[in-house]
Amino acid sequence: MKFHFKSVSKSAVSALIFSMGMAVSASVLAGPQATPGANSMPHGQPSQQLSPEKQAIVSELESLQKELQATQQSLQGVQQQAFKKNPSFIKQREKLQALVFKKMSTKDYDATKEVRELQSIATKYQKGKTKPTQEEVLKFRQRDQAFQQRQQKAMQDPEVQKMTMSLKNNVEKAMMAINPKTKELVAQMESKSKKFMQLRQKMASM
Repeated sequence: MKFHFKSVSKSAVSALIFSMGMAVSASVLAGPQATPGANSMPHGQPSQQLSPEKQAIVSELESLQKELQATQQSLQGVQQQAFKKNPSFIKQREKLQALVFKKMSTKDYDATKEVRELQSIATKYQKGKTKPTQEEVLKFRQRDQAFQQRQQKAMQDPEVQKMTMSLKNNVEKAMMAINPKTKELVAQMESKSKKFMQLRQKMASM
């Protein structure tokens, strides 16, 4: 069975820090992912067999994808500068992540231990020659889904939300100081992301 383990357990913490409202996810210990890539593009027929209308949509999707990636890269660069100029943001982020993991954990569930184990499994099959069995893939997905569900619930905690908004606002102000066009770039991301999803839905319904 061919299967590629993806970056494990998308982090709502990192996503909220970066996104400022955008639908951009990130892995637990890494920066934001790329916007919808080639594997998000509609498949099923070779492009030459698509109708003219579908070809036009595919072409627009590809164009939007490139624009989204360019805009996101610009925002990531500004964000990295903001964190570099403000080391306190890193400590705030670490405290926030620790709080989220604490809220996720119970007597029988250690979120920090779980995410490390999931990352270890993902790394093993991404870099190793061993291929996972169907049972291993299913078990991994179930554990990852359970982790994400706990994380989403933890993000609704008032204490977590308060800390998240504080860091989010601090990072946003620092990014604005570096590049006054930050809000404009964010607005572009939101608008183009919305249009991208609408086009995908239209393509799927055709």
